[in-house]
Amino acid sequence: MTLKIEAFTTPRRSVMAIEAWFMDDSNEDQRLPHHRNPKELVTLDYLADLGVLYWKLNSESYENDSELRKIREARGYDYMDLLDLCPEKVSNYEEKLKNFFTEHIHQDEEIRYCLEGSGYFDVRDKDDRWIRIWMKPGDLIVLPAGIYHRFTLDTGNYIKLMRLFVGEPVWTPYNRPQEEHPGLTHKVSGRSKLMINPRVSGNTTKRSGLSSSRRFRLEVKNTTEEKVVVSLVTNSSSFSFSSSSPVVLLGGSLWR
Repeated sequence: MTLKIEAFTTPRRSVMAIEAWFMDDSNEDQRLPHHRNPKELVTLDYLADLGVLYWKLNSESYENDSELRKIREARGYDYMDLLDLCPEKVSNYEEKLKNFFTEHIHQDEEIRYCLEGSGYFDVRDKDDRWIRIWMKPGDLIVLPAGIYHRFTLDTGNYIKLMRLFVGEPVWTPYNRPQEEHPGLTHKVSGRSKLMINPRVSGNTTKRSGLSSSRRFRLEVKNTTEEKVVVSLVTNSSSFSFSSSSPVVLLGGSLWR
């Protein structure tokens, strides 16, 4: 039995879209834009192909935002905290910036929502090129597990972020290189992708007939350049489904 499951809230495509571009190779101040000459902008669709998801929300009403609540419920983001990052509010500011700007991957998604200020998330594309994503108030992005990335402030030197997690927060970075790290990577279209602890909320599987209270795991059965086939197994039944967005679903096994 093969199902195509639309599991998550669809990211918003808007004229107020986030700005992103391919970076130059300059070693100048990391807080500068680092555009190529001429500029090479990156579309939301290109980011989505990398597994990077985006929503535009109203950051001024984040405490009572029904759209944010729906996203959190649909994707299982049941833990959040706030981070003010600037020299005046962080005692080890320079050390933190250095750590954030070291290229690394995580075993889980990285979900960040900009409430105030601005900053840059840099991510690697499939050809190992840096893409700079400019986060401003109202921008919410999800970086998939296993994508090489880093973060820096821009010249404004301030950002206030909401950090979202599935369950207890995990911040463990795995600095590059990690291609040969046992159990962490999986080859997809010739490139290594992080493969552990996919986070899928039980209540996102209602359309497959599963209760949100049931335990389940995801097991990757087959991958191609176009799609990934995943088996979803519960304590009483199993389903298979395919997705054309493999970076969202890639994983080893996870018992929720």
